[in-house]
Amino acid sequence: MLYRDPEGGRSSEPRVSRRFSPFETGRGAPIITQQQDERHGRHKPYIEHRFLGVRPFTDYLTEADVGFTLFEDPCAEAIFAEKSELLNRERDSIVIGACTGEGIGVYFVQFGIRITESFLSYMVFIFDHHPQPRELAIAADDLEPLVLSRLEGVDIGDILKRGSH
Repeated sequence: MLYRDPEGGRSSEPRVSRRFSPFETGRGAPIITQQQDERHGRHKPYIEHRFLGVRPFTDYLTEADVGFTLFEDPCAEAIFAEKSELLNRERDSIVIGACTGEGIGVYFVQFGIRITESFLSYMVFIFDHHPQPRELAIAADDLEPLVLSRLEGVDIGDILKRGSH
């Protein structure tokens, strides 16, 4: 396990932060909600998910002075194999970790999907427990709808026209 403290150092001991919860909006209102699968009326294994853009969740944690632990979890490799039509081990990333701040008690899975030669686009899924392999697969299945929801209202034809000038 790797512990990363907010000052960017690495150690074998976690650093506890009490200043800020990354799961609150700027107004202090909590954004953690239980996700429900509308198709089957079942709850998703994660409690929140967000499309982050080109900045990883771990950067936000560091900026917010929230300590975290990254795990070398073999489940990540299993997801690359199981979801090879969606995720490519050579270009994409899966990071599994936990926030180590007192009272936070959440785990996260950060997916990075290569969108250009230089950039990954990041999505994060928040769990109230260490995610199991099947739960990671469910989160991976929810990547495409999450990306598509961010593209609603985007006119690809207009973007292509502007790009050709």
